[in-house]
Amino acid sequence: MRRKISPALPGALFVALLLALIVGVLLAGVPAALDAPRAQAKTDDAHTQALPDAIANQQDASEEALEAAKAYVDTAIARFAADPGGATAYYQSTDSIDDEFGLYLLLLRDGAVVVNPTFPSGYLGSDYSGATDALETPYGKIISEADEDGVVVEHLRAVREDNFTFRKKTAWAKRAGGLVFSAGWTDMKTDVESTLTPRQKAIGTAIKARARMLRLGRDAAIAYYNTPESIDGEYYVTIAQPLGTIGADAVMPELLSTNLRDLQASDDPELGQKIFALENGGELWITHLWRNPATGQEERRHTYALRWLGFYIVSGYYEDAPPALDPLERTKAYVNESIRKYDEDPEAAIEYYRSRDSVTDDELRLYLLLLKDGVILVNPVFPGAQNTGIAWRTDPLGREYGKALAEADEEGEVVEYLLPISSDNYTYRKKTAWAIRHKGLVFSAGWIDRETDVESTLTPRQKAIGTVIEVRARLQQEQGFRKAIDHYRTPESIEGEYYAIIADRRGNILADATRPDLPAGTNVRSMAASDDPALGQKIAAVESNYGEWIGPHLWRNPATGQEERRHTHVARFLGFYIISGYYEPEPCVQKIYGDGGTYRGTWGDDDCVSETRPNDPDDDGGSAGRKYYARFYEVTLDEASNVTVTLASDVDTFLYLLDGHGKSGDRIDKNDDANDDTQDSRIEKKLDAGKYTIEATTYQPNMTGDFTIDIDIDALPPPPKYKAISSGARHACAIRMDGAIDCRGDDSFGQVSERPKSGSYIQITSGDDHSCALSDENHWICWGNID
Repeated sequence: MRRKISPALPGALFVALLLALIVGVLLAGVPAALDAPRAQAKTDDAHTQALPDAIANQQDASEEALEAAKAYVDTAIARFAADPGGATAYYQSTDSIDDEFGLYLLLLRDGAVVVNPTFPSGYLGSDYSGATDALETPYGKIISEADEDGVVVEHLRAVREDNFTFRKKTAWAKRAGGLVFSAGWTDMKTDVESTLTPRQKAIGTAIKARARMLRLGRDAAIAYYNTPESIDGEYYVTIAQPLGTIGADAVMPELLSTNLRDLQASDDPELGQKIFALENGGELWITHLWRNPATGQEERRHTYALRWLGFYIVSGYYEDAPPALDPLERTKAYVNESIRKYDEDPEAAIEYYRSRDSVTDDELRLYLLLLKDGVILVNPVFPGAQNTGIAWRTDPLGREYGKALAEADEEGEVVEYLLPISSDNYTYRKKTAWAIRHKGLVFSAGWIDRETDVESTLTPRQKAIGTVIEVRARLQQEQGFRKAIDHYRTPESIEGEYYAIIADRRGNILADATRPDLPAGTNVRSMAASDDPALGQKIAAVESNYGEWIGPHLWRNPATGQEERRHTHVARFLGFYIISGYYEPEPCVQKIYGDGGTYRGTWGDDDCVSETRPNDPDDDGGSAGRKYYARFYEVTLDEASNVTVTLASDVDTFLYLLDGHGKSGDRIDKNDDANDDTQDSRIEKKLDAGKYTIEATTYQPNMTGDFTIDIDIDALPPPPKYKAISSGARHACAIRMDGAIDCRGDDSFGQVSERPKSGSYIQITSGDDHSCALSDENHWICWGNID
């Protein structure tokens, strides 16, 4: 399709011309937006007549659309540099709208709209910086503050041509000469409205009303919001004039011509006064009882009100029961309660929050972390951490969460980090904390995501750091010192190549599960690597709480029993030395974590060759004694999974799947060509939990070059479990643990296909060609040959 982007025009002195634009083009005394002359409305309608075709042609977000938006903006910048007046006239007209992506220019100066061909001209000069969407994205501020490097901004837009349905818009904004030039495209295919929460839908209802007033005019919008068509279940709009006179309310038309200030709820007689007090551009939420048009009953309503160009726009949503607050709101409420208790009686509050009785919320398990000058005053879960500093703490990802918590201000801050959870065998989970400063103290609490697996995503370096942090956590538990020492002396403390050594403040080794025969009193200073005799002296010299890295050096790997290159991590905590580390993987081998991914490699290393390919039978083309370059990918499956591996290269490829980790495992599967039209290879296989190695090699020997391997791991759902079963002559039926019924076998009389598809059952019995079941509501049903 033709794209209306004019070629870049020759520039002049850019800043000077933009100043000319500001002085000569901006309309002095832009009329109040909603009081624009009616004669202007015809021109404004003409501006929007060309939009439907362009809107219909807008496409999903893509690199092509982004590049088109960037080019459109750059062209606009060049046109304004060459001819500000002509550019203003051009970009305020529909001739400037791009046919392919529906791009048009939004030009801002200090957050005010200078050019927008989709706006009625009466709105030119209005503030754009305060614009937000139904998701509360402050896109107006982000666009208004765009810099010279440019920024991509995504937000929801109520599309007039789609009956003001919300669609996702992606905009490119760039600053030039003090102005912000922006253009973007709208995804007209993806449904976003069905994903909105009640709160977001209430906000969106008010934003749609604002959009109708902007696009259709005040009178048309007010008329619409007095019709039943404007009511969407429990969602509707009330509109009041700048002086408070109510002009639209389709649910309660008796309010028309009354004043907003006089609105009273049965439980809030000052409801209208609170809304009327809004300043222009402001917004608020109020919870009160109000009639729900969807039920006709008075229910608790969360009312959202905003003030725009003097007008009051009011929406809201209802709750059937007290809503379950999201985790962050519940955490904030817990922290606020702790602040209240502290203000009432500091000593009693500290005593209470140091006890386990203060741990609340069965789901979130909230407890108070109280800090003073970065020192922990209260922590009922880790009492051993009290009176210790927190500012130096980091997590395995290197996030300085201790510093973030200690430096929280009066506005409050959300801090996310990884934490080893003692009740979950010290498995790492993500914690989200809320921290806020009050009277010189930091009050904090947070919740833990116990479902998401984060450990499998850690790199070997991060896992080594995490081992040290886990030791610290164990030491901080009640009676933690002795329990921790005992634990790290046992084989159970060794996880593959990862383990911990603990030494006291003098360096005497207290725990090392890899060396159970270590004589008592052995000092870390005596530790020597075959390639670094001063290793122990380097360890003893570490003083940092954060930890230091030593090596790499050679050291025995407990997972292989071989001496391998190791990176050692040493940290000090409460005087203890805590030592961990990780081993460098074999150069030819890469460990695969999580769901897999796409990896790139190169053949040609003489140390990385296949042991399987030369020994393949003749019909697979392998040649004994020849060299086939290879790379190896070790996969560990914690559960049964569908595994798809695709190997692509400019040379002819060959793919093997081996049992276990290593180059010489038994061959499970192999593939030469994925199909007849390609040299690429592919293996698709259902695998049980276990260890596997993928070998990426070539069909011909001595072939070098680059390749890409895509590994997709899709965990299979666990097989259903059953609590009852019965068999007939040629079929059987069983009740799953969730109460549903499965049947298999002969279906001549519908004894399989006609089984109940809904309901929950507790007993089942089968005859030759039929079955009967009893539901948990004491109803029975039979199917099959029951004549």
